[in-house]
Amino acid sequence: MNGLVMDTHELLILYNAIHEQTSGEVVIHFPFYDTDLFRYDMYKDEIRYIVPSWRFQKAKDSFTNGMSPFMSQDAPRWVDMKDSFMKAGVLPYQNFHDVKLSLEKVLNETDDRSLHPKNPVLALDTNILYNRFVSRSMDFIGANRKVGRGDFKYVISTLVREELDSQIVKKYYPQSISEMEKRYNRGEIAKEFSNGSARNNRKAKDAIVEMRHVIRDLGASIADFREERPKDKEVMDRAIVKSYLDFQNDTGTRVILLTCDQDMAFHASNAGLPSIVISIPYHVPNHLRMNPKRWARVLHSLAIGYGIIEIRGVATLYSEWRGKDHNSYEREEVKVYIEDKKMYDKVARWLKLSLQMM
Repeated sequence: MNGLVMDTHELLILYNAIHEQTSGEVVIHFPFYDTDLFRYDMYKDEIRYIVPSWRFQKAKDSFTNGMSPFMSQDAPRWVDMKDSFMKAGVLPYQNFHDVKLSLEKVLNETDDRSLHPKNPVLALDTNILYNRFVSRSMDFIGANRKVGRGDFKYVISTLVREELDSQIVKKYYPQSISEMEKRYNRGEIAKEFSNGSARNNRKAKDAIVEMRHVIRDLGASIADFREERPKDKEVMDRAIVKSYLDFQNDTGTRVILLTCDQDMAFHASNAGLPSIVISIPYHVPNHLRMNPKRWARVLHSLAIGYGIIEIRGVATLYSEWRGKDHNSYEREEVKVYIEDKKMYDKVARWLKLSLQMM
């Protein structure tokens, strides 16, 4: 059967078909390592039996043994699953309660200039874009008001944009595809992954989608860096802070850095810029709650991080495929191969109807 290209909204069609045709519990599997990532109970909206990091690492070591340095470095990690949970809103940030209070305070200062005379602007660090924080976590009910991502003003440094662009350099060439096929004998690999983006490419492109959303849809300003682009990471961090400080001085605004990096917050503090630091969770509990909408986001993020994932016995999802264009990243699409013909026909029919109704 042919694969179906589906975005995160359309993956809910797959969810409904699985819900109708199975027992309601599915296993999310990473075929390259022959490892189950977790089980998902559709009736209870619950993730459980999450693979421990040590077991995942053991499977990774076995898979990469004897592989080329490029493929060993590209091999997905346990943290890619954790990041997928976080980006989808399934795994909360450690200090998210305090972050929400800080963001609500920024809005209060926007509305009441007696609290602060200068208009606040949120400056985004690169990690904020990688974590899709603005689009996935900045719509919430605060202590005293409803908060939406569109309520804020944003600025993004040209250095942040260049930092993302610089990651889009690796692709899968015939030698890489051959290494994959030796360990996973499925014909779609060569067909779909040929010339496709490697793991860091995929993650950077996903972050660029977030950046474009903030610029295009939320009207973010651009902070120029007027000097030569630094190569050292620590120097780059300080240069990003300087570009935001220059923006603040040029516009008469009050810039607040949004970051997940304590060192970056330290550099900002030294430059006189306040920051809101978001703490990344390091522990993943045994059980997580996940509704259907977040299920679709988790699947998409897992496909980005792992390249290919399976809903065991049901479908295989690819993040890369032959003929994929840059707009597919904007639409957050994956290619889905459904194993059962009856389910395939049902999903294809529902997908066609949904497209006709748009």
